Amino acid sequence: MNTGKLFKAFITIAALVALSLSAYAILNLKTISNNMTVSNISALEVLDEQSNPITSWSWGTFELGEVKMVNFILKNIGNTVLNVNASITDLPLGWSISLSETSWTIAPGASANLTISLRLDEALPVGSYSFSLNFYVP
Repeated sequence: MNTGKLFKAFITIAALVALSLSAYAILNLKTISNNMTVSNISALEVLDEQSNPITSWSWGTFELGEVKMVNFILKNIGNTVLNVNASITDLPLGWSISLSETSWTIAPGASANLTISLRLDEALPVGSYSFSLNFYVP
């Protein structure tokens, strides 16, 4: 066998191995992404930890069993006391979530804290998932 054919065969085999490894990596991804939409009421501002207003939050990617926590600030920007309740809707199966609190009484100009813990409990197909965090005044 001449050196040129041997080199060509080696390159072909190397390319097939690389394609196989790429396919294996794609088929065995363990991470998925999750986004949260925040539904506000007019006198309530939802802020991230740097005091930036938010209307959505990207949780990034998750691995099975991973827990991520994030802190938010709820600020009353109105001129009356707010009795605020929170709820989660559209949480996909396979996820669990906990809120540090689900109701607050916030004076005008005052703030309250909310910590959310999100966990991927079940193996899910790779993809994007979303849910909503809703605030309302009863």
